[in-house]
Amino acid sequence: MRHVFATVLLASAVVVSAAPLSPKALDYLKELGIDPDSAEVTGVLDDQINRGGDGKPFNLEAFATRRSESGVRNFIATRNFVRKFQKDPKTPFPSNDVYQMRYVTPEEVQFIRTALGGKLQPVSLAFLKELEIDTESEQITAIIEDQVGQTSYGWPYSLDTLAGMRDETAVRAFIATRNFVRKYMKDTKTPFPPREVYQVKHLKPDEVQFILNELKKPFDALREHKG
Repeated sequence: MRHVFATVLLASAVVVSAAPLSPKALDYLKELGIDPDSAEVTGVLDDQINRGGDGKPFNLEAFATRRSESGVRNFIATRNFVRKFQKDPKTPFPSNDVYQMRYVTPEEVQFIRTALGGKLQPVSLAFLKELEIDTESEQITAIIEDQVGQTSYGWPYSLDTLAGMRDETAVRAFIATRNFVRKYMKDTKTPFPPREVYQVKHLKPDEVQFILNELKKPFDALREHKG
């Protein structure tokens, strides 16, 4: 079953015809000492993953023609890691400065999270420690498996994905919002977090509806009293 799942995931990236790299891209790879004919390169040639700020998918051709060494090396390393991890979840993660979550598809992210059994990826764990956030604290363990809404990359918002993208503002907002809603569902007198921290996009639809219904109660009672 795992083999079938991995096979499906390998096909989840946007695939185009197996076109060779342009001469400019080939020259740059050779300049970096990267063999264009190696399995590590040929195995990722067709990978077109998510979309960058320019609206275009991340791919090896684009990084190489832009002469982005970090883009080239990180893309190759991340894409090859994902393929190996899908076959063997014991495959070690690349170093945190090389592994880039934006080069991983939503389906692959979900596979990795499932394989890790709800644990954080190394890159996410390292970032939280960098922020001096205690990953063993109740406010973290209570929300570690929460997945809400959808990011621009197609993944759900989660502590793992936001920390993996090294987004401090989003990480702190997610932690605050998810912990607030848990408390509010039990005690509606729980004060809301500051406006700059509280994020509705980090709430589930039923949670939003619950909050709205609670906030409407005083107005409904007033209306009934006047009636």
